[in-house]
Amino acid sequence: MFFRNFNQLSKAKKSILSVLFLCLNVQLLAQTTYFLQNKKLNPAIPNPDQFLGYEFGSLHTRYEKMVEYMKELDRLSDRVSVQTIGRTNEQREQIIVTFTNPANYAKLEQIRKEHLDLADPSKPMPDVSKMPVISWLS
Repeated sequence: MFFRNFNQLSKAKKSILSVLFLCLNVQLLAQTTYFLQNKKLNPAIPNPDQFLGYEFGSLHTRYEKMVEYMKELDRLSDRVSVQTIGRTNEQREQIIVTFTNPANYAKLEQIRKEHLDLADPSKPMPDVSKMPVISWLS
């Protein structure tokens, strides 16, 4: 993600981006606790351990099980959307999973265009303080 003017981002967005870049560059051990421990989570949505039937990270999880879990999240939550974008040469389903609130999901194309404008020097600089942070994990 490239920004023409990183200084125009709010302090919170800079912090979030810094943490994301740090996480992407640090080798992490298997997660033993969940990030939102003190938050009330929807009990109808299983965590990975509940869905898989074993502690996530303790065994190898096959790709198709990860896809099944993402589809289960899509089925149970209005904040998750799974799209099939193709198949691998081994005929495994390739997916994109979008995690966002329903209001942002309804305007994904507008958000995408605003982020593309950040990379185009011929376009006026959009108000980045009102733009959601986007993270691509692959």
